[in-house]
Amino acid sequence: MTRLDAVVISHRHGDHTSGLNHLVRVNPTVKIYAPEEAAYFNGPAPFAFIQRTPGLPPNMSYYRGAQPDDFRSGSPWPDANFEIVRKTTEIFPGFFVLTTMSEKPGTRDMNELSLAIKTPEGLAVVVGCSHPGVDKVLENATSIDPQLYTVTGGFHLVVTPVQEVQRVATTLYEKLKIKRVAPGHCTSELGFKVLMEQFKDRFDQAGLGQTISLP
Repeated sequence: MTRLDAVVISHRHGDHTSGLNHLVRVNPTVKIYAPEEAAYFNGPAPFAFIQRTPGLPPNMSYYRGAQPDDFRSGSPWPDANFEIVRKTTEIFPGFFVLTTMSEKPGTRDMNELSLAIKTPEGLAVVVGCSHPGVDKVLENATSIDPQLYTVTGGFHLVVTPVQEVQRVATTLYEKLKIKRVAPGHCTSELGFKVLMEQFKDRFDQAGLGQTISLP
């Protein structure tokens, strides 16, 4: 971890952020790219949060009815070197971070970051959980390069009807024409099976210890 050039945090869930405590301890200055979420930084919170309602006694009003000079959120990592990503950003030559907003129930309004790497055969996209939908993330990535080579990470197909899993697999194969897939994490066993049947020898196993070669 002391040799890392940068870190990309996909979203705020604990199984994707719990390692930050150790990371910041051993490499306190490393730049951490994170989505626009109040959890990551001591940034200003919206004053609309304390919108006034006439007739309420001062002792029942936030800040006793006074307007604070500064209204800031906290962070579990106040000393971390966060850079908040609000639009597609090239962080190193050929390495891009893109943000996609989820519109799905349970994760609505969650911004999720993905990493896109340029290769001679198209983009290699690394996703976290794909809460917005892996097809939506990949469609977003085509603004960097319309040719997609591979995608690896969680496709978030747990507790998903088989018809929807099949739709996602078909979209990746026929519409987005991605050459390879390497699903892991929250893709689900059903998702693994359907994607293996769709992509056949273009399906790569992803997981702890696996190496995925890029052209």
